Amino acid sequence: MTTLVKKAFFLLAIVYAQVAAAQTRADGLAAMQLEEWDKAITIYTALTKADPTDQDAFLTLSNAYLAKGDKAKALEIAQAAFTAKPEDPMSFVANAKVLQLKDNASGASEQFDRAAKKAKKNINALRQIGECFTYYTPPGSKRPDLTRATELLKIAVDYNSKDIPSLMALGYAYKEQGNGGFAATNYEQAESLDPKNPLPKLMLAKVYKAAKVLDKFEIYINKTIEVAPKYSSALRTKAEFLFFARRWEEATKAYEDLVNKGDVVTIEDEMQLANCLYITHQCPACSELVEKILKKDPPKTTCAA
Repeated sequence: MTTLVKKAFFLLAIVYAQVAAAQTRADGLAAMQLEEWDKAITIYTALTKADPTDQDAFLTLSNAYLAKGDKAKALEIAQAAFTAKPEDPMSFVANAKVLQLKDNASGASEQFDRAAKKAKKNINALRQIGECFTYYTPPGSKRPDLTRATELLKIAVDYNSKDIPSLMALGYAYKEQGNGGFAATNYEQAESLDPKNPLPKLMLAKVYKAAKVLDKFEIYINKTIEVAPKYSSALRTKAEFLFFARRWEEATKAYEDLVNKGDVVTIEDEMQLANCLYITHQCPACSELVEKILKKDPPKTTCAA
């Protein structure tokens, strides 16, 4: 290998390390919970590049590809998870996941049993065993085996009831199963362990919104924004709720908060604010914002004239 190539690889490693530092594992967990698969893929790819032995990141990256619908890439990443650290207990999980993604149900089941025995004191491995079932849809089925997923994730939580990623994973599996009560229980436990973390609060808000318990939705979405005033996912969730509830004045204020304070603001967010300004008869402000949007992306404006 030439000196130039070595330097290129070294610089590339620095770049991936910087990306991984900027996008943390907590950001990755949030992306998975919020089903932002492309974002999750970017984050966990950076984490695996920064630490090529990080099997937990590899397996979660595999899940993100699987959730996005790219089973071939999910399999490739699961195989990389095994080779990343073949002597680690997590490699048994990776091997089981490879067989699962090859639709080898009997072989995968045998390997998952071996993985569970090897991972009795490894919370990440125990969680990953459960998450293998959260995202994988067996042949002939229309959805993952969420009953099995929750059974296995409960084992992880029983082993360590203070592990927030495991609590969040179990909450998500219950949410996907349609069991809002158990989902809320696990998200509440995660929230109590880390009160300053906005993600459990946001997920609680989403669970209550899905259950049409709207008073609790508003309580938790406001709690989320209170601890993280710039958290766009929460600001957007609140604004969308108020907009579709036709609470126009409140929706306008919520979209103003999103556009003016949010850490990630899209043109679609600005378009919705323009719509709210028009509906509430704030025509000069609407026109000004429309001009701003047109300069960015002319075809996308939907504000009435």
